[in-house]
Amino acid sequence: SLTVPPKRLEYLLQTQDGKTNILPKRSIALIKAPPKQGKTQLAKILMSCVLNGDNPLFFSNQPDFSVLYVDTEQDAYHSYLLGVQVCGMAQLPVDSERFEIFNLSEVSRESRLNIFEALLLHHSPSLVVLDGVVDLCRNFNDQAESQSLVDRLNQLAKRYDCCILSVIHTNKGDDNSRGHLGAFYEQKATDVFAVKKTDQSTFSVTEPVSRHLGVDEFLFYISSVGTPDIIDNVDYRKIFTKYLD
Repeated sequence: SLTVPPKRLEYLLQTQDGKTNILPKRSIALIKAPPKQGKTQLAKILMSCVLNGDNPLFFSNQPDFSVLYVDTEQDAYHSYLLGVQVCGMAQLPVDSERFEIFNLSEVSRESRLNIFEALLLHHSPSLVVLDGVVDLCRNFNDQAESQSLVDRLNQLAKRYDCCILSVIHTNKGDDNSRGHLGAFYEQKATDVFAVKKTDQSTFSVTEPVSRHLGVDEFLFYISSVGTPDIIDNVDYRKIFTKYLD
């Protein structure tokens, strides 16, 4: 019925120029790139922006947004180091209740999705980063299983009023997200970010798929202390022209 409007989307981040919003609650989003090409580094940037709202490119005007990071790929120690980095970037104490991190790499594949949902129920996060969405299914090339997982994640995002931002590899030889799982995910995602390594420590980010205006291409680099930082320079394209052809 048109007499009762549905709840308006609440976006977690907005670009500093006010042109566009990204990562709405009640939706799923995606970061894609080849292996070791900066996907998790971009996730760190977005998580710290949601938690702090102080960034050259993005801002959040909600001081109470919370983040849940779920890691299915790295070992527990590296998950811990990532958590410390994000807290430092967001200027939060490591025991902040607004940022939680869980490692499911040692949990059976069959149990991960149920545990994932339990974490959403218990922590009520605004943003969930699922670093390794393929580890929640047995076969990312099975059409039925892949579609079922994407539908379930979409339902969970709506049920728990959060944005689920997943990380996935691209196929070998092209820029498409891995397998049928990646294809179905891109179809349902509100934001799809693609990361490309331009040199040893610099990465470019584009948004090839968006349900809104989308963000302009931007660059980030890995600082001397190992954290990712957005290159805040209006003339950066002149500096990195050879990488952006």
